[in-house]
Amino acid sequence: MRSTMGAVILAVLLAQTTLADDFRVVTTIGDENEIQARTTTIFYQSRVFDLSDPKGKEFTVFDPKNNVIHLIDLDRMMRTTLQTADLAKFTAALKQRAPAVKAVDFINPKFKETTTDNKVTLTSAKISYDVDTLRPKWPGAVKAYLEFADWYSQLNATNTRNLPPFARMALNEALAKKDVLPETVRRQLTLGSKTQAIEAKHQYYWALSRDDRELCETVGGHLVEPEIQAVDFGRYRKKVQLANRPR
Repeated sequence: MRSTMGAVILAVLLAQTTLADDFRVVTTIGDENEIQARTTTIFYQSRVFDLSDPKGKEFTVFDPKNNVIHLIDLDRMMRTTLQTADLAKFTAALKQRAPAVKAVDFINPKFKETTTDNKVTLTSAKISYDVDTLRPKWPGAVKAYLEFADWYSQLNATNTRNLPPFARMALNEALAKKDVLPETVRRQLTLGSKTQAIEAKHQYYWALSRDDRELCETVGGHLVEPEIQAVDFGRYRKKVQLANRPR
Protein backbone atom coordinates (compact mmCIF):
# COMPACT_ATOMS: atom_id res chain seq x y z
CA MET A 1 0.00 0.00 0.00
CA ARG A 2 2.81 2.37 0.95
CA SER A 3 4.73 1.57 -2.22
CA THR A 4 1.60 2.18 -4.33
CA MET A 5 0.96 5.51 -2.64
CA GLY A 6 4.61 6.47 -3.12
CA ALA A 7 4.38 5.66 -6.83
CA VAL A 8 1.26 7.82 -7.18
CA ILE A 9 2.92 10.76 -5.42
CA LEU A 10 6.02 10.39 -7.60
CA ALA A 11 3.89 10.33 -10.75
CA VAL A 12 2.08 13.50 -9.67
CA LEU A 13 5.37 15.26 -8.91
CA LEU A 14 6.81 14.24 -12.27
CA ALA A 15 3.68 15.48 -14.04
CA GLN A 16 3.91 18.81 -12.24
CA THR A 17 7.58 19.12 -13.19
CA THR A 18 6.74 18.49 -16.83
CA LEU A 19 3.94 21.05 -16.79
CA ALA A 20 6.21 23.59 -15.11
CA ASP A 21 8.53 23.44 -18.12
CA ASP A 22 5.73 24.18 -20.59
CA PHE A 23 4.85 27.68 -21.77
CA ARG A 24 3.43 29.60 -24.70
CA VAL A 25 4.65 32.72 -26.50
CA VAL A 26 2.37 34.89 -28.64
CA THR A 27 4.30 37.26 -30.89
CA THR A 28 2.91 40.30 -32.69
CA ILE A 29 5.09 41.61 -35.51
CA GLY A 30 4.75 44.90 -37.36
CA ASP A 31 5.95 48.42 -38.00
CA GLU A 32 4.58 51.85 -37.18
CA ASN A 33 1.87 51.48 -39.81
CA GLU A 34 0.42 48.00 -39.33
CA ILE A 35 0.56 44.63 -37.67
CA GLN A 36 2.07 42.26 -40.21
CA ALA A 37 1.79 38.92 -38.44
CA ARG A 38 0.93 37.10 -35.24
CA THR A 39 2.55 33.83 -34.30
CA THR A 40 2.05 31.30 -31.52
CA THR A 41 4.91 29.18 -30.21
CA ILE A 42 4.17 26.45 -27.67
CA PHE A 43 6.85 24.69 -25.62
CA TYR A 44 5.26 21.37 -24.71
CA GLN A 45 6.81 18.15 -23.43
CA SER A 46 10.33 19.01 -24.63
CA ARG A 47 9.22 19.95 -28.15
CA VAL A 48 8.39 23.32 -29.70
CA PHE A 49 5.27 23.78 -31.84
CA ASP A 50 5.28 26.96 -33.91
CA LEU A 51 2.22 28.23 -35.76
CA SER A 52 3.01 31.14 -38.07
CA ASP A 53 0.24 30.62 -40.60
CA PRO A 54 -2.92 32.60 -39.68
CA LYS A 55 -5.04 29.94 -41.40
CA GLY A 56 -3.63 27.24 -39.13
CA LYS A 57 -2.35 25.14 -42.01
CA GLU A 58 1.44 25.28 -41.59
CA PHE A 59 3.43 24.18 -38.56
CA THR A 60 7.05 23.94 -37.51
CA VAL A 61 7.94 21.37 -34.87
CA PHE A 62 11.38 21.54 -33.28
CA ASP A 63 12.46 18.35 -31.49
CA PRO A 64 15.74 19.10 -29.70
CA LYS A 65 16.05 15.63 -28.17
CA ASN A 66 16.18 14.05 -31.63
CA ASN A 67 17.90 17.02 -33.31
CA VAL A 68 15.27 17.45 -36.02
CA ILE A 69 12.89 20.08 -37.34
CA HIS A 70 9.61 18.98 -38.90
CA LEU A 71 7.64 21.17 -41.32
CA ILE A 72 3.99 20.44 -42.04
CA ASP A 73 1.79 22.01 -44.74
CA LEU A 74 -1.82 20.83 -44.56
CA ASP A 75 -2.85 22.75 -47.70
CA ARG A 76 -0.40 20.73 -49.78
CA MET A 77 -0.69 17.66 -47.50
CA MET A 78 3.10 17.53 -47.25
CA ARG A 79 5.62 17.24 -44.48
CA THR A 80 9.39 17.16 -44.34
CA THR A 81 12.06 16.54 -41.72
CA LEU A 82 15.34 18.40 -41.54
CA GLN A 83 18.26 17.25 -39.41
CA THR A 84 19.74 20.10 -37.38
CA ALA A 85 23.20 18.78 -38.33
CA ASP A 86 22.39 19.42 -42.00
CA LEU A 87 21.08 22.87 -41.17
CA ALA A 88 24.28 23.60 -39.24
CA LYS A 89 26.32 22.60 -42.31
CA PHE A 90 24.30 25.02 -44.43
CA THR A 91 24.93 27.80 -41.91
CA ALA A 92 28.67 27.05 -41.81
CA ALA A 93 28.87 27.14 -45.60
CA LEU A 94 27.04 30.47 -45.61
CA LYS A 95 29.59 31.84 -43.16
CA GLN A 96 32.47 30.78 -45.39
CA ARG A 97 30.98 32.69 -48.32
CA ALA A 98 31.22 36.00 -46.45
CA PRO A 99 34.12 37.56 -48.44
CA ALA A 100 32.42 36.72 -51.74
CA VAL A 101 28.95 38.13 -51.14
CA LYS A 102 27.52 41.63 -50.76
CA ALA A 103 25.79 40.65 -47.52
CA VAL A 104 29.08 40.50 -45.60
CA ASP A 105 27.79 43.04 -43.04
CA PHE A 106 24.98 40.62 -42.22
CA ILE A 107 27.12 37.48 -42.31
CA ASN A 108 29.81 38.86 -40.04
CA PRO A 109 28.22 41.82 -38.24
CA LYS A 110 30.42 43.86 -35.90
CA PHE A 111 28.17 44.83 -33.03
CA LYS A 112 28.63 47.30 -30.24
CA GLU A 113 26.83 45.75 -27.28
CA THR A 114 25.20 47.71 -24.47
CA THR A 115 23.23 46.08 -21.66
CA THR A 116 21.31 47.18 -18.57
CA ASP A 117 19.15 45.24 -16.13
CA ASN A 118 16.21 45.06 -18.55
CA LYS A 119 17.61 46.00 -21.95
CA VAL A 120 20.05 44.66 -24.55
CA THR A 121 21.20 46.83 -27.46
CA LEU A 122 23.33 45.67 -30.39
CA THR A 123 24.41 48.32 -32.89
CA SER A 124 26.20 48.01 -36.23
CA ALA A 125 26.34 49.88 -39.52
CA LYS A 126 23.65 47.82 -41.26
CA ILE A 127 21.56 46.18 -38.56
CA SER A 128 20.75 47.06 -34.97
CA TYR A 129 18.61 45.57 -32.21
CA ASP A 130 17.08 47.35 -29.24
CA VAL A 131 15.49 44.77 -26.92
CA ASP A 132 13.43 45.07 -23.74
CA THR A 133 13.96 41.92 -21.68
CA LEU A 134 12.33 40.03 -18.85
CA ARG A 135 13.19 37.28 -16.41
CA PRO A 136 11.54 33.89 -17.00
CA LYS A 137 9.19 32.19 -14.60
CA TRP A 138 10.65 28.75 -15.37
CA PRO A 139 14.44 28.30 -14.99
CA GLY A 140 14.87 26.47 -18.30
CA ALA A 141 12.74 28.81 -20.39
CA VAL A 142 15.58 31.04 -21.62
CA LYS A 143 17.66 28.11 -22.88
CA ALA A 144 14.64 26.48 -24.53
CA TYR A 145 13.45 29.67 -26.21
CA LEU A 146 16.86 30.82 -27.46
CA GLU A 147 17.76 27.36 -28.76
CA PHE A 148 14.57 27.39 -30.80
CA ALA A 149 15.22 30.99 -31.95
CA ASP A 150 18.72 30.01 -33.12
CA TRP A 151 17.51 27.10 -35.22
CA TYR A 152 14.50 29.02 -36.53
CA SER A 153 16.72 31.87 -37.74
CA GLN A 154 18.91 29.33 -39.55
CA LEU A 155 15.86 27.68 -41.07
CA ASN A 156 14.67 31.12 -42.17
CA ALA A 157 17.99 31.70 -43.93
CA THR A 158 17.47 28.72 -46.25
CA ASN A 159 15.15 31.06 -48.14
CA THR A 160 17.60 33.24 -50.08
CA ARG A 161 15.25 36.24 -49.87
CA ASN A 162 15.80 36.35 -46.11
CA LEU A 163 18.74 37.63 -44.12
CA PRO A 164 21.56 35.37 -42.96
CA PRO A 165 20.99 34.18 -39.36
CA PHE A 166 24.13 35.55 -37.74
CA ALA A 167 22.85 38.89 -36.46
CA ARG A 168 19.92 37.23 -34.73
CA MET A 169 22.19 34.50 -33.37
CA ALA A 170 24.46 37.21 -31.91
CA LEU A 171 21.43 38.74 -30.20
CA ASN A 172 20.43 35.34 -28.82
CA GLU A 173 23.94 34.92 -27.42
CA ALA A 174 23.73 38.32 -25.71
CA LEU A 175 20.36 37.38 -24.18
CA ALA A 176 21.71 34.02 -23.03
CA LYS A 177 24.60 35.69 -21.22
CA LYS A 178 22.09 37.71 -19.18
CA ASP A 179 19.71 34.73 -18.83
CA VAL A 180 16.76 36.82 -20.03
CA LEU A 181 13.97 36.52 -22.60
CA PRO A 182 13.14 39.11 -25.26
CA GLU A 183 9.94 41.00 -24.50
CA THR A 184 10.03 43.64 -27.26
CA VAL A 185 12.53 43.40 -30.12
CA ARG A 186 13.04 46.51 -32.24
CA ARG A 187 15.19 45.89 -35.31
CA GLN A 188 16.52 48.55 -37.65
CA LEU A 189 17.85 47.40 -40.99
CA THR A 190 19.66 49.51 -43.59
CA LEU A 191 19.67 48.29 -47.19
CA GLY A 192 21.24 50.77 -49.59
CA SER A 193 19.59 54.14 -48.97
CA LYS A 194 16.54 52.65 -47.24
CA THR A 195 16.11 52.01 -43.54
CA GLN A 196 13.47 49.56 -42.33
CA ALA A 197 12.23 49.39 -38.75
CA ILE A 198 10.22 46.47 -37.44
CA GLU A 199 9.09 45.42 -33.98
CA ALA A 200 8.17 42.11 -32.39
CA LYS A 201 6.28 42.02 -29.09
CA HIS A 202 6.30 38.77 -27.12
CA GLN A 203 3.65 37.84 -24.58
CA TYR A 204 4.56 34.88 -22.37
CA TYR A 205 1.99 32.55 -20.80
CA TRP A 206 3.43 30.28 -18.14
CA ALA A 207 0.58 27.76 -18.07
CA LEU A 208 -0.80 25.92 -21.08
CA SER A 209 -4.52 25.67 -21.72
CA ARG A 210 -6.31 22.51 -22.74
CA ASP A 211 -6.54 23.95 -26.25
CA ASP A 212 -2.76 24.45 -26.33
CA ARG A 213 -2.10 20.84 -25.37
CA GLU A 214 -4.72 19.49 -27.77
CA LEU A 215 -3.22 21.53 -30.61
CA CYS A 216 0.24 20.11 -29.91
CA GLU A 217 -1.13 16.56 -29.78
CA THR A 218 -2.97 17.11 -33.07
CA VAL A 219 0.12 18.52 -34.80
CA GLY A 220 2.21 15.66 -33.44
CA GLY A 221 -0.29 13.26 -34.98
CA HIS A 222 0.19 14.90 -38.38
CA LEU A 223 3.81 13.66 -38.34
CA VAL A 224 2.67 10.06 -38.70
CA GLU A 225 -0.50 10.44 -40.77
CA PRO A 226 -0.11 8.39 -43.96
CA GLU A 227 -2.34 10.84 -45.85
CA ILE A 228 0.29 13.57 -45.40
CA GLN A 229 3.08 12.88 -47.87
CA ALA A 230 6.66 12.86 -46.57
CA VAL A 231 8.95 14.66 -49.05
CA ASP A 232 12.53 15.88 -49.03
CA PHE A 233 13.32 19.41 -47.89
CA GLY A 234 14.18 20.60 -51.40
CA ARG A 235 10.76 19.70 -52.72
CA TYR A 236 8.98 21.11 -49.69
CA ARG A 237 10.74 24.47 -49.74
CA LYS A 238 9.79 25.24 -53.36
CA LYS A 239 6.62 26.94 -52.22
CA VAL A 240 7.12 27.44 -48.50
CA GLN A 241 7.35 31.11 -47.49
CA LEU A 242 9.57 31.74 -44.45
CA ALA A 243 9.22 35.31 -43.20
CA ASN A 244 12.21 37.53 -42.48
CA ARG A 245 11.03 38.92 -39.15
CA PRO A 246 12.62 39.57 -35.74
CA ARG A 247 11.23 36.55 -33.88
